[in-house]
Amino acid sequence: MTDIKFTYIILETLLFIIFLISGYLLSKAKSNSQYWKIALIPIIAFAIISGLRFGREIDYNVYYMNYIFSRKNNEMEFLFMQLVNAFKYFSIPFYGFVLFCSTFLITSLLYFLNKFRKAVFFILPLFLGIMGIENLIRWYLAFSFILIAVKVLLDSRYFVSVLFVVLAILVHKGILLCVIVVFLFYVLSNKVIINHNVAVLLFAITMFLGSVDQLITVASVFNTVSISDSSKESNYMENAQSIASGDMSTGIYKTGPLTKIIIFISYVFPIYFGGKYLLKNKLQNKEYIWLYNLATFSIIIMPIFSLVDVFNRISGALMIFTITFVGMSTLYFYKLRHKNTVIYCLLLISFSCSSFLILRIPFYMIGDSRMLFIWDANGRNYLPF
Repeated sequence: MTDIKFTYIILETLLFIIFLISGYLLSKAKSNSQYWKIALIPIIAFAIISGLRFGREIDYNVYYMNYIFSRKNNEMEFLFMQLVNAFKYFSIPFYGFVLFCSTFLITSLLYFLNKFRKAVFFILPLFLGIMGIENLIRWYLAFSFILIAVKVLLDSRYFVSVLFVVLAILVHKGILLCVIVVFLFYVLSNKVIINHNVAVLLFAITMFLGSVDQLITVASVFNTVSISDSSKESNYMENAQSIASGDMSTGIYKTGPLTKIIIFISYVFPIYFGGKYLLKNKLQNKEYIWLYNLATFSIIIMPIFSLVDVFNRISGALMIFTITFVGMSTLYFYKLRHKNTVIYCLLLISFSCSSFLILRIPFYMIGDSRMLFIWDANGRNYLPF
């Protein structure tokens, strides 16, 4: 094991522990003031450990070139380019911009989770299992605005919500696909769309029978209803079709049978029992119905969408709402643990499986170039791509 990998394992494990402890403390916060004082702990930890990564997959290196050679005719969205130009005006290096993006993401997440404060202990650590959160810089910068938009939407501040949606799109047009899904389910939040039994069945089918070939049709649909004439957006979809059809050998994420079983256990119990009991007792609460509908939809598409990078971006973002519902389900049965001990134990098994998957990530990471921090740059500004 190299020193670089050892450092990466230690810091990523430390981050998970910090999130676990911070989640517990946040769930006990008695006021907004106390909540945000405690929130500084995970914000600073995530900003340092994730924000100071170097050469984080291809996006880091591509956006470095954009940061240095940005021009008025650049295809990047308006707000993203204005942020880049502002940082460059003050002579802030690229890693400072990346640090800002990571800090804004975790702050936006905690702002959203304040709506579900009591369950943060069961939600916050699972955030670290979302693929791409520290690699897809512009995508999750845009999604940070969506998290704020959703929070103010749930607070019935509709105009402000629309404003943040617009800001998100001005960072990354592709985020509109997530916006449509999230807000469509909010409009339809007066009833349960997918029964918990059906949801589990469909989840099992996509998890164990889903294949990358099925994404060819999805990619074709995305191309047909393209929301942009941008050649960059078109290339995304063309590459997705090429990957799914086997014309390209990169961009496919493969998952072994054992890992699939662990992932299935991580979500099946919270979705099933949460749908069966949580909604039964809070059936008039549109907030919980919206969250359940969005969570079931996200978990059903996740096994297939996560196979290819382009669609994994959409799936990963939506999975943030899934882990929120998972946390709410676990909290619900924690309160009833003396009456429903077996169910609570099953949900703890789910939480343990999710934690295991997160903690093993750094151990399974291959290639020191994927585990570097800014102090490992050795004078380099980016890695070849």
